[in-house]
Amino acid sequence: MNEPSNFQVRVARAGERRVLTLGACRLAFVDGPPSATSGTTLEVRLPPSFDEWPTRAFLVTCVTYFVLEGDVRFTTPERDLTLGSEASFVVPARLPHRVSNPSSDAARLLLIAPSSIVGAYFEKLANLRARSRAWPPEDGRAWQALCRSCRVLEDGPLLGKGPP
Repeated sequence: MNEPSNFQVRVARAGERRVLTLGACRLAFVDGPPSATSGTTLEVRLPPSFDEWPTRAFLVTCVTYFVLEGDVRFTTPERDLTLGSEASFVVPARLPHRVSNPSSDAARLLLIAPSSIVGAYFEKLANLRARSRAWPPEDGRAWQALCRSCRVLEDGPLLGKGPP
């Protein structure tokens, strides 16, 4: 069987994927780091009773969440749903939403976006959090710039504490 010369399969084994840490939450790139031509697929691990995910809206792309394991609460201004394994939800661009884990067991979900800007956003956010002594950072200019550059509206872990 002749394969096109530019066809390459990327394999990532356990321990080889790029992992981002955002507080107690871990995000692992399933498909490699973001590039200008790729979308984003992240495995999100929410620890038990995790409720620190800020409300955010991606302004230029939709995102799909697929629950792999555990229970995940999905909240928008109009809905509050708890979904279990193999459930999915699609969030249109511009819709503020958040996820949390209401149970005493860890939860895992996939975050899938057709745009690489979502992966770039989480990567930059993890770097900013790693450099900040407090969260949200006392000087919100870097956070504001990050949200602007990635076309994201975000509230902080306690609603209403977004970039100043």
